Amino acid sequence: MYISDLKLMNFRNYEEEQLEFSKGINLFVGDNAQGKTNLLEAVYYCSRGETFKSIRDSDLIRYGEQQATLDAQIIRDNRRKLIHIQLGKGRKSIRINDLKPQSIKEMKNQFDIVYFWPDHLRVIKEGPVFRRALLDDAIATLKPSYKQLLGKYMAVLSQRNKLIKGNTGIRFFMEQLRALTRQLAETGASLTLYRLNYAAELHKEMQKVHYNLSRKRETASIHYENCMDLRYGESPESRILAEELNAKMQANITEDLTRGYTTLGPHRDDLSILLDGKSAKLFSSQGQQRSLVLSLKLSELNLIKEYRRSEPILLLDDVFSELDTKRRGEFLEHIQGVQALITTNDLNVLVRELVGKEHAIYQIVQGRIQTRDVY
Repeated sequence: MYISDLKLMNFRNYEEEQLEFSKGINLFVGDNAQGKTNLLEAVYYCSRGETFKSIRDSDLIRYGEQQATLDAQIIRDNRRKLIHIQLGKGRKSIRINDLKPQSIKEMKNQFDIVYFWPDHLRVIKEGPVFRRALLDDAIATLKPSYKQLLGKYMAVLSQRNKLIKGNTGIRFFMEQLRALTRQLAETGASLTLYRLNYAAELHKEMQKVHYNLSRKRETASIHYENCMDLRYGESPESRILAEELNAKMQANITEDLTRGYTTLGPHRDDLSILLDGKSAKLFSSQGQQRSLVLSLKLSELNLIKEYRRSEPILLLDDVFSELDTKRRGEFLEHIQGVQALITTNDLNVLVRELVGKEHAIYQIVQGRIQTRDVY
């Protein structure tokens, strides 16, 4: 599977641009703020029907214009899919082979994307919310119904927290709270099992990937820290786990009322990421942290290849800064056979590693794309 060409009109800082992609590595070179990340964002939008940033669709329209359009051609199993997206002020139109998808969920089934951008380093550096988001996004790629399950859980959680905060004088307060707790436990049990099973596979894959990426010098591991203290290899029935989680949450109600929010559940879970058996957050360099996140992303890519029987498209924004020459070489070897779109502001960091590999190099200057070399 690969994206063969892309046309943009009034998207971000692109007035009108069209380009064809290599099936191998596509390297986009340019100074900062020229449009490299915007190009990756456009490809991501064509796969998901939304951006990976927390902004409105209207912010994607070029300044001073009323609408933006994106047209992409995807080749999968020798079949062509034409994706047309039109963005206006407060409206969005999506067509796939001239047909309107029934939902964003259907849109996401068109082609798979694995992406890295510098904010992903927060998975190592900052709090659990970023690690849960990485885990949830990866699971939703393989199991589209997972996002609905997560949305249901968060909706019930919001109701429960709202009830807790406004508990004064509410009739039948405890009955309502216990009922919401049961709902939360039922959904939370399914959520926990999804995460546990996926994290176990991700852990196994990441151990192999990072060992090779570090030239057999480092070991990496991840552990799913959950409120039920489940470990890899344990897989209780969802019904039984729901009963156990409900009992634990019901017993924790006094603590919740004291603090004013739900203190226990999958929304508080975390992934611990270890390098050579120690916390990566506390005991790793900037380069090692970047390597760890890339190992996570490559492991995610491998699992998609295994379960979906297709090659995802890899989007990598500023991926090679802080990586030494050997790690860059190992990384490029690992993604052989996958179409990759990579941005950099320094072509020299990759010239040697690209020799003998199918690739194309593009220069981006102020929203204009020029093809430099195709191999």
